[in-house]
Amino acid sequence: MTRPCHSDMTLKLRKKDIDFFSIYGEENNLERLPKKFFFLPASLKYHLNYQGGLYEHCKNVFSFLQENIRRPDLPLKSAFRMAMYHDLCKTEYYTPDAVGFSTFKYNKKPRFKDVRHSALSCAIIAKLGIEIAPQELEAIRWHMGLWDITTDEEKEEMSEAMKRNPYISYLQIADMYATHYMERGK
Repeated sequence: MTRPCHSDMTLKLRKKDIDFFSIYGEENNLERLPKKFFFLPASLKYHLNYQGGLYEHCKNVFSFLQENIRRPDLPLKSAFRMAMYHDLCKTEYYTPDAVGFSTFKYNKKPRFKDVRHSALSCAIIAKLGIEIAPQELEAIRWHMGLWDITTDEEKEEMSEAMKRNPYISYLQIADMYATHYMERGK
């Protein structure tokens, strides 16, 4: 199933998006992001399945973190990074249709074969050279919780990580809330 998206000629960032990244000192990382990140849907079937939905979803996750998880151990810059980069895997999962950026489809042959959602986002962050703290990266690695785990060893690994890193729970809650409540029916 495909959804309409921008044409290839309009993949230009808006000043307000550049400014949004600048507020949190993320200009260097902004330059590393694939431009299609700003134009992809958040999903092809469910929430925010329209052009720009992925970026909107990431902003919703950040908004939830900023407004509802006000903790001294969660600086805004960390909340921003986790929210903006947690679903970078979708830049591999969703690919332009044959007609360029007019529609998107699910990429059945991603470059990172057999790497699941959360781990793929981490691999892309590393590949792009995005600057991120280890605690933030670990939260991204486990943000899908049990949805992205297939072995008992992974369950134990996530459980141990959650005991030492509260960012994991913060991101899981924010992502689920944004997906199921803020974006319901959109």
